[in-house]
Amino acid sequence: MFTLRTSRRVCLTTSSECRNHPPRFGQTKLSRDSGKATLTSLVSSGCSSRATFTAGSSLNKTFSPPRSNDSPRPSTTSESIENTSARWVSRPVFRLGLVGAGRMGQTHLAAISTSTKVAVTAIVEPRAEVAASLSAQGLVTYESTDALVAAGGVDGFLVATPSAFHVDAVRRLASSGLPILCEKPAGLSVSEASEIQRIVGDSQSRLQIGYWRRFVPSLRNLKARIDAGTFGRLLVIHASQWDHRPPAPEFRNTSGGILVDMGVHEVDMIRWISGNDVLSISANELMSQESAVVDQDAGVFTMRLSTETLGFATLGRFYPDNDFVGIEVMGELEHERIDIIAGNAGDDVLTMALREQAEAFALGGDPYAATIDDAIAALRAVNTTTEMRR
Repeated sequence: MFTLRTSRRVCLTTSSECRNHPPRFGQTKLSRDSGKATLTSLVSSGCSSRATFTAGSSLNKTFSPPRSNDSPRPSTTSESIENTSARWVSRPVFRLGLVGAGRMGQTHLAAISTSTKVAVTAIVEPRAEVAASLSAQGLVTYESTDALVAAGGVDGFLVATPSAFHVDAVRRLASSGLPILCEKPAGLSVSEASEIQRIVGDSQSRLQIGYWRRFVPSLRNLKARIDAGTFGRLLVIHASQWDHRPPAPEFRNTSGGILVDMGVHEVDMIRWISGNDVLSISANELMSQESAVVDQDAGVFTMRLSTETLGFATLGRFYPDNDFVGIEVMGELEHERIDIIAGNAGDDVLTMALREQAEAFALGGDPYAATIDDAIAALRAVNTTTEMRR
């Protein structure tokens, strides 16, 4: 007979600043102000002056803090984020070229500005008005990815373009042979992600996929406890991601739909946390009632994993209390729920995770960092549900 030992609920979003990385003079952070992404310049006195950026492209999602084995078993190797600090001894600051300065690009820019180890030194942004606002802050901008590659002067690249342009961006960057950190989902389909895999394989460029939740300390701790057998047999893993409001129609119509845009996060998190592959998946969605939008307002999917664990996820474009991201794990011996992002607090969690992700990328990788194989596995799962409904 099994006895349920403990039930815990962990909230990550109660502090106004990350205690391990307090703001420094001249840094920036991201906050919400009437639905706009706002970069705030932090000064040593603690007061701040705000410069609101309305430069986010309509092709980029509104800020939502808050995706040769085709389906590899996720790594169970454990390494603490803090252990990376010793690896930085005598290392220069890693110079990062950012491709895409829409909402997600500026979210990365704000997060990386809090790092002492990585710095964005050049940005590709074809829209003149956006490039001008970035140049006014002293940032070097280029109109095209080719121009950035030709100019040199960086140590690696971060792709934060809309998902439909991931393949083209990686193809152009890979010619440099420098490492590439590409935002999820790494294309809109298995075929596009596989093309990225072929491109980087031919160029020998190192590639990391930006599934930032793998760098949230409480999720790493949860995974370590699962790997150690603390939960016993895993029964159900429930993941949720709800945006406060939907992105612009232009973005929604090119994002691949709610399962590709949002659902790949949940698939990857469940696979990684559990150490299991997806054996089968089924989904249901509610289409948007806006005539100009070809996307879903909500979706749910269930998965059977390789150890007979069940995965369940809910997705939505409308949530009254700003954004919400969470996970709940139920095992025979233990239960735990983690609210990763909730309510008005949560920006610090995303900022910390994006910074740690960039720093791990600069160091050459991390045992938990997502690979192109992980991206292909997540896309295969969500693409399967789309194919089943045709």
